[in-house]
Amino acid sequence: MTTLIAILAAGSSTRLGQPKQRLQWRGASLLQHAVDTASAVTPHVLLTLGAEADALWRTLRRPPGLQRIDVPDHAEGLSASLRAAVARAESDPTVEQLLVILVDQYAVDGAWLRALLALADAHPQRMVASRYDGVRGVPAVFPRSAFAALAASRGDQGARALLRHEPDPIDHIATHPPGDVDTPAQIPAEWPFPPE
Repeated sequence: MTTLIAILAAGSSTRLGQPKQRLQWRGASLLQHAVDTASAVTPHVLLTLGAEADALWRTLRRPPGLQRIDVPDHAEGLSASLRAAVARAESDPTVEQLLVILVDQYAVDGAWLRALLALADAHPQRMVASRYDGVRGVPAVFPRSAFAALAASRGDQGARALLRHEPDPIDHIATHPPGDVDTPAQIPAEWPFPPE
């Protein structure tokens, strides 16, 4: 059974006013941090890119298993990235589950992802979501049976809408939020700003 981790990073960061993928976190860009975190858990990592795709790709130290997915309709919102990642996962019959993470979830580490995957392995037909601040969301693991529903997502909703309507998901109770950087106000004060 193959598990893919999909990093959704195709957005244009219009509310932030600059590419969030380039913001620095602990000596690396958010994009590099997400790639490094995912690649430490599995060699099978998908990276969706849209706005400034070529420039962002060139900035990366790329592990051998990293696959780039271009998202030409990224302006539609998060769902465009999600659909592109699901299409790639669905095309490989060996892929049984997809772990979805957002590029700006800077507080997510390998231990968090491994905990999600352990729950998913114990409950292979169920969605496994992160639960924090009273909400259920990503990072989350989706079994192959959920791929069609993910592929039907539209707009800027992403996977969270599906998780909210799932009657019986498995929750990983997180000790802290995963991070979210959509506006300048959400950038922690200790970060270099503008990015180095």
